[in-house]
Amino acid sequence: MNVDGIEPFLECDIEYENGLVIKKAFLADVKEKYDIIFYDNVFEHLESPVSDMMIAKSKLNMDGKIVCIFPGYGDMTRKFCGNSYIIQPPQHVALYTEQGIRSIAERAELKVIEIKKTSIYEWYLKRYWIEN
Repeated sequence: MNVDGIEPFLECDIEYENGLVIKKAFLADVKEKYDIIFYDNVFEHLESPVSDMMIAKSKLNMDGKIVCIFPGYGDMTRKFCGNSYIIQPPQHVALYTEQGIRSIAERAELKVIEIKKTSIYEWYLKRYWIEN
């Protein structure tokens, strides 16, 4: 199995002893195609999420999948919308609801297979309680 990491804001490429390479690049600049593209807490930072999702789609092998983790959607977004710690401006452009996630995928002509809430919700709640 080949695994690449892509992070445009590194100082330079990083190569680990186990062979993993984290490339200083934007996904649009990478020539490879992938079976899975995994975004972990990335889309809330993007100013053009539909365009970025379309780029990811273009980098998939046939039957490839895009897996995304979006922090703070749904109930948490509504509950803490006024809390700048949760929204973390200016680096977070948006927090998404389930409907927003589905809209981005639809506009990028992608099918949402499943949306799950993860423990990140509890993590934010604990941080909020500790800080307040």
